[in-house]
Amino acid sequence: MYGIIKSNIDNLPIDEVNVQLYKKEDPEDLLIGVVSTNIHGQYFFADIDDGEYYLKVSKLGYYQTETSSLELSENEYTQLDISLISDPASNTGVICGIVTDNQSGLPVSGAVVALYSVSHEVETLIKLTRTSVEGKYLFGSILPGEYLVKSTLQVEE
Repeated sequence: MYGIIKSNIDNLPIDEVNVQLYKKEDPEDLLIGVVSTNIHGQYFFADIDDGEYYLKVSKLGYYQTETSSLELSENEYTQLDISLISDPASNTGVICGIVTDNQSGLPVSGAVVALYSVSHEVETLIKLTRTSVEGKYLFGSILPGEYLVKSTLQVEE
């Protein structure tokens, strides 16, 4: 069994997802194996005996998902791609700071601050804000991930 785990928001692969393979047994289901997805959201289970199986998929910041049962045979490879649903109430954070002038070190008021999500070296603009009179900025409700902050100030001469 193999597949790709993607986000329901942007359909991008999710790395480090916990994928558990269970075999339906009586009286209790049997945990066969646990793997984590790679940077491409891929998972793989090999050497599976004949039987009825299902997956439990979880990652912080997403709702846990359990698949329907699948009948598998040991000589068969079955692809099962899964879309994880983002949990907006889970593990959100804050990115904040102060924009200062490179030469004087003083706070910069009214600068545009851009927040970019970074995935596989691709920058995607997420949010924009302006600095306060103290040069402060804040982005709230940020999900775990890799981000980049850029700032600019237009000066009239």
